[in-house]
Amino acid sequence: MTFLITLTILEFLSFLFFKFYGKKFYFYDINNFTVTKKDINVIRKNFDQFLGWDKFYNTKYKERTRNIDFTFPYISTYGDSYTHCDDVNDNETWQYYLSLKLEKDVFNFGVPSYGTDQAFLKYVINKKQIKTKIAALCIVSENINRIYATYRPFYTPDSGIKLTKPHFILKEGKLILIENPLKSIDSLDLLMQNDYITFLAKNDSWLNEIDDIKIDFPYLSTFFKKNFWQNIIQNNINYQERHYISLWNNPEKNQLMFAIIDEFTAEVKNNGSTPMIILLPRKKELQNYFYKNISPDYILTLKEYCNKKNYLFFNALEYVLNNLSEEQFQAEYKSNDIGHLTPGINSMIAEGFYDFLIVNKL
Repeated sequence: MTFLITLTILEFLSFLFFKFYGKKFYFYDINNFTVTKKDINVIRKNFDQFLGWDKFYNTKYKERTRNIDFTFPYISTYGDSYTHCDDVNDNETWQYYLSLKLEKDVFNFGVPSYGTDQAFLKYVINKKQIKTKIAALCIVSENINRIYATYRPFYTPDSGIKLTKPHFILKEGKLILIENPLKSIDSLDLLMQNDYITFLAKNDSWLNEIDDIKIDFPYLSTFFKKNFWQNIIQNNINYQERHYISLWNNPEKNQLMFAIIDEFTAEVKNNGSTPMIILLPRKKELQNYFYKNISPDYILTLKEYCNKKNYLFFNALEYVLNNLSEEQFQAEYKSNDIGHLTPGINSMIAEGFYDFLIVNKL
């Protein structure tokens, strides 16, 4: 009897705690993920029924605008915002600097917020329209997380891209494509419905992976959820992204990323081009390296896999860490306006990429 009374008191106290302080933590709440009609008017311009969303330019192949055309399609690049080169002008991307050195065209098909799955699928679409000598799949560290997410706000709640995306699953070692659940502009209205968001939540591997917590009875059990304490330790409250979680440390989760890389490589070869994998640096990784002396350990995971498979692998992250001084880093980021890579670092990547091409006789 004493045990039951104690348990009841603790449950009541837990209820009071989460009633008054629950919003300070990032707990699962459907109401946080529905969209408004205003949101739909914004996101509809980027909607793509196959890719989830896309970045549209008024150029021949819908690639990012190039300031110079050498009429020699040489390299096409696919990836997320670090491939797209957010925060810099068209003539400050690493693709632009590389094209000047090569005197050949380097196409930028990067799209902000993409997962590696979407980048690969974009190549599948583009290969019918444009063929380059080299096709490069560009990866940054958090991309491995994104391939498990199917609804962008579950991964980044404050994202301006409140859209769903296609993803892959592995079945008996083979990639199976799960198509984008939203098939048309009209279907975007579903995102305003709690029931539909609940449906998406049940099928979102990332949301399940991070064990986001729904505040519900029994409230006491919340204190035993792994993410409750992890969020406190990481000071990760009030809608922060879960980038501190790295699925690179999970060999089972790595397999999906490796399967996508394998499929991309095979597709490019079948199209008569040379496939390449590029690991790009993130600003946060550079900060951790120079200010906290932390080197990203996943570099070795991806590097070893590409070496084992004999894939062409340009480690731009390692190149920048080896060639950028702390003083240069501070000078590059003296302005806080740039959240991605600066023109100076993009130029450095182009130098390293150019040398890599020469060494590999490309």
